[in-house]
Amino acid sequence: MKKILYPILGLCAAMFLGGCEDRLDIEQKGVISADDFYQTDDDAQNALNNLYQCFGYHIAGNEGIYVALPVLFNEAGDDMLAAGNMYGDNDFGAQINEFRYDYQNEVIKNAYTGLYAVVYDANTIIDRVPDDSPIKKRVRAEAITLRAWAHMMLAIGWDCPPLVETVLPGDARPGNYEGGHVELLRWCA
Repeated sequence: MKKILYPILGLCAAMFLGGCEDRLDIEQKGVISADDFYQTDDDAQNALNNLYQCFGYHIAGNEGIYVALPVLFNEAGDDMLAAGNMYGDNDFGAQINEFRYDYQNEVIKNAYTGLYAVVYDANTIIDRVPDDSPIKKRVRAEAITLRAWAHMMLAIGWDCPPLVETVLPGDARPGNYEGGHVELLRWCA
């Protein structure tokens, strides 16, 4: 009985596992490719809504109770104090308040990466949305303005950070802007 059963099971397994490979290549449902998405006025407006959502999350508020950009630029002065229930509470802000931060401070990291997240979403709109209608022109203009604002804040905080004017490939390693601080601010203006 075993001599007959094992070959039959092997044949059934081979038919089951090898007979439907062509059925595995199905088009993904509910997904629009990037090449097809940015074509209509509604698509452009939705992309701009995403940019403002990114701005709201990364710049206007994230990580719970603090907003990285104002903390970064205000806690180093005497008009704001990073306080808490006891010393060591709210230490990410207190490090900036007491000038004892290093490159690993989460406020600095979140502000820097948040500004570049806004630049990325703005560049996606600028690179992909054509300017063939009044709505698309407005969307592109708002994206250009937010990108310039983000680069201005980066220049204020980091002197000559990379100037990113297009969506970069994943392996790109942009360097600091070589034109200098003043030229970067002129580009922003």
